[in-house]
Formats: sequence, C-alpha cells, structure tokens
Amino acid sequence: MKTFLCLGFPLIGLLASVVTAAAVDESVARVTTSRSLQVACVRDVSDDAPWYILQQAFSTSMSACLASEDMIAMPVRILPTDAWDAADSLLKGDCDAVLVIGESLPSALRNDNFTTLRAVSQIGTPVRVFHFVLRNSDPSMQATLAAAFEKATSSASFQDTIGRASAVHIVASNFSR
Repeated sequence: MKTFLCLGFPLIGLLASVVTAAAVDESVARVTTSRSLQVACVRDVSDDAPWYILQQAFSTSMSACLASEDMIAMPVRILPTDAWDAADSLLKGDCDAVLVIGESLPSALRNDNFTTLRAVSQIGTPVRVFHFVLRNSDPSMQATLAAAFEKATSSASFQDTIGRASAVHIVASNFSR
C-alpha cells in the first residue's frame, strides 16, 4: 500500500499538471474557419452584357471593402442562380446576400424578411443597376455588408470596370451587325 501511495501521488500530480496545462492551452488557441461571403447573383436575362466581368468586378471590390472595414480578409464568392432559388437560399442561410444585376428587383426577393439596397453605375452606357438583398435577422452583419456594398459600388475601380464592360458590350454588339 505504501508503494502504491508513493507511486500514485506523483502520477496523479503529473496527470493534474498535464490536464491543467491542456486547459490553459485551449483557452489561448483559437480555431477559426476560413469562409467566403456567399453571394447569390441574379441577372436580367434580357440584357446580354458581359456578366462575368460585372460579377468579378463586384466580387473584387466587395472583398476589398470588407477588408478595409477591419474584417478578416474575406473572399466574395458569386453563385449564379435564379430569383426563386436565391430567395430560398437567403431565407435558409445558405447564402449571405443576393446581388441582382438589372433594372427591377424580382418579386421573389421582395420579402419582409429582407432589406434591399440599390446602386447605379455612374460610368458607361447603358446605366447598370445593382440591388443587394440582405436578411433582416442579423443587424450587425446587415450594417457591415450594407456599408461595404455602398463603398464597393461607388469605388472608382468598380465604376471604371463597369464602364469598360459597357464599352466592350457596345463594341461587340456593333461588330456583330
């Protein structure tokens, strides 16, 4: 029994120190997941503008604005879809926002659970209209994304890219005639 006590107490002490050290290390170490901002994109199918350029310009500009808002550098992932699927994905939380490129907001995205922001291109012909639809369930996320959307769509680089995309569209449509 004396041998057990002589060996047992140091072993218990060693285990207790390891458990305590592990608990301290857990509180210091934080695991974060890298995630992109998921944005469903709906476009006006009657307009044959170079959509990839518009989507890429928005993605790049929005990502830069989120980084400047003291958020973790978060890539913006554009997911092309239709209005009904976009509304469903936004309600379920499968996407964080919906970008609508076109004059009017589809009826599927006119919902009391959503807030819609609107931006208009300042450069290029025709004028491009962008609607950004957000869930009302998270006010802090909504405020951050709204501020980033406003900065992203009014930035000189975004406006310049939209203007060039319109010029490419006009040249291409004149070339095909």
